Amino acid sequence: MKALSVVNKFWKKIPLPLRTKALETGLYPALRARALTSTFQYIGFDFLAGLLPGTQRVERQRDVKLLKEFDQMSRKILQEDASLFSDDIVPLAALWSTAPYFTPKELLDFVKDGFNVYRRRRTRQHADIPLDTKKYPEYYQRNFHFQTDGYFSLDSAARYDRQVDLLFGGTVDAMRRLWIRPLLEDSRFEMARQDGGSDLRILELGCGAGSATPSLLGLFPECEYFGLDLSSAYLDYAQKRFSDGFMQNLGRKNLNALHWVQGNAEKIPSNIKNIDIVTSSFMFHELPLEARKNVLAEALRVLKTGGVFIMVDAAQIGDSAAVDQVLPTFPQSYHEPFFTNYTKNRMEDLLVEVGFSSINSGVGLVSKYVIAYKS
Repeated sequence: MKALSVVNKFWKKIPLPLRTKALETGLYPALRARALTSTFQYIGFDFLAGLLPGTQRVERQRDVKLLKEFDQMSRKILQEDASLFSDDIVPLAALWSTAPYFTPKELLDFVKDGFNVYRRRRTRQHADIPLDTKKYPEYYQRNFHFQTDGYFSLDSAARYDRQVDLLFGGTVDAMRRLWIRPLLEDSRFEMARQDGGSDLRILELGCGAGSATPSLLGLFPECEYFGLDLSSAYLDYAQKRFSDGFMQNLGRKNLNALHWVQGNAEKIPSNIKNIDIVTSSFMFHELPLEARKNVLAEALRVLKTGGVFIMVDAAQIGDSAAVDQVLPTFPQSYHEPFFTNYTKNRMEDLLVEVGFSSINSGVGLVSKYVIAYKS
């Protein structure tokens, strides 16, 4: 983050027209190069890890026509993402949830831990949790993706962004930002953005290590923000991550009004209310159906009339013909026990069922956004 702060200070000294021109011409190629690098890093590690005894590689897609289609989809989402920065909608400080390079220490840790993940995949071991988790919901007491410690340690929180970034070939942040332009089509929120969102109260459900939070706070830097998550370890990591310097890079002047709250989104704490925006990123596919409904009902309850619910998560069956072909393989390679059910129960339908209206959705690569209002 120190390097980011130095770069950001230098960047702000450049006149806005020159910054815009530089981003228009240079950012997409940089994002594309990073995505390709991430993809080849992941493929390379998958190959090497699979050579070791007792490990299992990821199920790979070998349909060349389909791979080319996904490559075009990747290009499209990265181009759209680059425009958010060149149009000065989101500050450059929110560009990546993780640095586009490994430090030697990070690389060593990633490789060492990666082999452990590949061994768990072979043995289908998904309950290797280092502490008593009985106070948590049963569905949460597991190693999602076979990741070490599940969501229950600072080490897991520190690795999370890097692992997910490589898994999605350097495109995960672009997918997390899919909702921004559709939301700003609502003039209320475009006006709020111009004012820094100082009158907005925003709740992020399942905020985790703060992976999606920089873009949210970069868009509305003066909002009152609540980050709710079940994991105290991930919340501790997020709180440290959002240092005063980083927040200033995102354009935030008021360094208060950031609240990190441990709790279950199925029963949002009573002090969180009168919310303008409830948002979530890649959480719902890790919940059983009843929990998904409970969370949506709670989101509706805490929202103001006219408030908006926003989610980004995996695409569902019927969203994309190309994605439909790969959805069944994902839970085979990664421990995602509720994923298949998630893909078959459309979030748009569940939102209508609990009482939301004016629902809008769209697809980007292997993900989707959904926006719905409380009328």
